[in-house]
Amino acid sequence: MTAQADLFTPAIQGMAEAASHADPADLASVRWHIETLAKAGLPFTAEDVRARLSEAQRDRLDAFPSAWGGTFFHMRRQRIIQVAGWATAQRPEARGHATRLWVGTQGEPK
Repeated sequence: MTAQADLFTPAIQGMAEAASHADPADLASVRWHIETLAKAGLPFTAEDVRARLSEAQRDRLDAFPSAWGGTFFHMRRQRIIQVAGWATAQRPEARGHATRLWVGTQGEPK
């Protein structure tokens, strides 16, 4: 294991723990929407994915914010998406914080 992998191990474990408590159907829906947006070839944010979920799904997933990060992390490691830059969050509760901009890899390694 590399030093970098050791550095991220606690975060990965935390994301896995959060995901284990989230509804698997909700996480499957998040993955499906990420894949759909990735295939479109246009940049997108987690807010774009969130907007496609039902209010009930958003409410349930909001209880496990690390599950969101874990889903994006794993889809990035699977080379489904890659970082395309940064954007300003638009949701009022995000208070204009920076949010990652993602784009599909179109099946190509980054």
